[in-house]
Amino acid sequence: MPRSPRVPIETADVSAGHALVDRVGGVGACSTRPSARSGTHQESGVDALRLLFKVDRVPTKPFAVDGWNGGGLPQHGLCWLERKGGSEGLMKPVDVLRHGAEAGALVDASFGLIEQRGCSRADFTTTRRFATAQLGRAFMGGMAAIEFPRLEATRRGTPPHSVWWTGERSRKIRNRCYDKSREQGGEPWLSIRLEDQRAFPTGAHFPYEVIAEAGFQRLMFQGRFKAMRKAVDGVKAASFPVIAQALADEVKYGYRSAPEARALAGSLVLLSGGAHDGIKRRTRYRWQADLREAGYVVVSDFMEPVSVDLGGELEAALEEFEA
Repeated sequence: MPRSPRVPIETADVSAGHALVDRVGGVGACSTRPSARSGTHQESGVDALRLLFKVDRVPTKPFAVDGWNGGGLPQHGLCWLERKGGSEGLMKPVDVLRHGAEAGALVDASFGLIEQRGCSRADFTTTRRFATAQLGRAFMGGMAAIEFPRLEATRRGTPPHSVWWTGERSRKIRNRCYDKSREQGGEPWLSIRLEDQRAFPTGAHFPYEVIAEAGFQRLMFQGRFKAMRKAVDGVKAASFPVIAQALADEVKYGYRSAPEARALAGSLVLLSGGAHDGIKRRTRYRWQADLREAGYVVVSDFMEPVSVDLGGELEAALEEFEA
């Protein structure tokens, strides 16, 4: 059956803007030695798949069949089908190929397939598993605290269990980071999911065979998260006692001046102690930026010693996606 022409991968929008922080200075606990990765790879693949078809008979109302939700776009003579990974887990390359073929057969039998118009949406996803809830919560808190130019963050929960990023002038979600174990009803913070929620523009609706390629999935995911990886290079998400001890050690061993460490420690105490309402927003953001430049993102609301290398975790996530 006819298929839409393959669009070169290079035409896809894989930029995520420039990082606010390329690297921290050559001081601080996070730059003096590399940190071990706290999380382990759990699964990677496609979490959502939306396919378009030109048909003889456009459906007049939404429908659900064999794990697919669907509907019609009468103005374009199109039918769409969408499915989520669901209980079977994320879709691997072989699953995308199987589902793509099944979708075409379903559409042909029900509406008369004229042409496959490719994929208009795919969520490329990887999940990291943490040994303890404290580590997962620290990673989630660190991701929620990072600011990026030309991207706006929306955070949910206190402490945050979900954050997503949109363009400054758009409501379209680009990246997501959320507590997957909470969503599944298990113990919170153990599994954190990073997701490139990608909508392909008209003219770049790739055939499902392209979406199934592990290399293509990796390219799309890296296009969204590589800039974030640069932004957190050398930055740790850590609780109060870890950062306080690190600052003291930096002064003790001559990595940071006492006046600079005292200023950072004062910001740390007030921000960790819940003094936000008494501090102007601009001042609070400046203090947070100063700590981040020094290599730290404060994980608030608990005092257990915990530290996660944000750069190391994102580096590991960027390496995923199976062949």
